[in-house]
Amino acid sequence: MLYQPGDHLRVHRRRYGVPYTHHAINFPDGRLVEFGGSTANKPAMRVDFGSFERFASGDRVDVVRHDDHDAALAMRHAEWLVSCPPTRRYNGVGFNCEHVARWCATGWETRACRYDIASSAANPCSSDYCSCSALLGRSLRIDGRRPGWSW
Repeated sequence: MLYQPGDHLRVHRRRYGVPYTHHAINFPDGRLVEFGGSTANKPAMRVDFGSFERFASGDRVDVVRHDDHDAALAMRHAEWLVSCPPTRRYNGVGFNCEHVARWCATGWETRACRYDIASSAANPCSSDYCSCSALLGRSLRIDGRRPGWSW
């Protein structure tokens, strides 16, 4: 299967015999953006570019379809997250790679991914398509869509 730029990808893996999935946004040059890192060091997980080969690792990869998917916007959101990462730490249930990939792909939250603005250290990042308005204590908006987690 050929994957298109901006696709929300899901790989099916097993760790210690337990099945799980990992999610990312595909880019045209063989890279992707994922909220990942070492599964042994969850606090160090971050949003960053990675290679498709490492992501797939020989496991089954499929595309997560969304009715309101916008491929160009998905890549724009993903690139923005790399340059302006969330300060919230990875949480396997409440804030994980699926939440990040779904927000990139659609601009909408998934499951119970809903948080108030954290009282964490301010992130002074800004870009052409957004400003980290968490500095002002308000929800962030990119192209009219806000992530449900906090910066």
